[in-house]
Amino acid sequence: MAASKTVAEVRQYVAAAIATGMVADGWQESTIPFDLFLSGEADNLSHKAYAVGVPATDPYELDRQRPKMPVMTVVGIKWSYNLAANDQVSSYDDALNKERQILQALSVARRSEIMLAFSTVTRIVTDETWMLGEITLRAHHLLDISP
Repeated sequence: MAASKTVAEVRQYVAAAIATGMVADGWQESTIPFDLFLSGEADNLSHKAYAVGVPATDPYELDRQRPKMPVMTVVGIKWSYNLAANDQVSSYDDALNKERQILQALSVARRSEIMLAFSTVTRIVTDETWMLGEITLRAHHLLDISP
């Protein structure tokens, strides 16, 4: 089992891993929180932006409460990419490759820090030529709940 992490530390760890792997390509973490990112307003979208959130955490054992208990935290990564109006198919493929690079940036996470497992990816293209995606991971870690 990976090291003990708070849920906030899990979110920060994933955001930092993406930042480290994607900053050279111009990606940046959004100032809009995960729950509001991609809420449907084009004015809130930025090209090559992402937000990381942690919508749920579940214990492995429901009948025991230990000071450091093994849990699985769902980690969501929402991202936006503006498709080129004059070559949308090529731009669409480029966005898919950028999605892959996000996953690659996360694959170098040290298992001694946190164990990340890929779950799902969903994506849509809006009529404003935005590709919007969400990557879902499972983070396996110990959650310290001691006083």
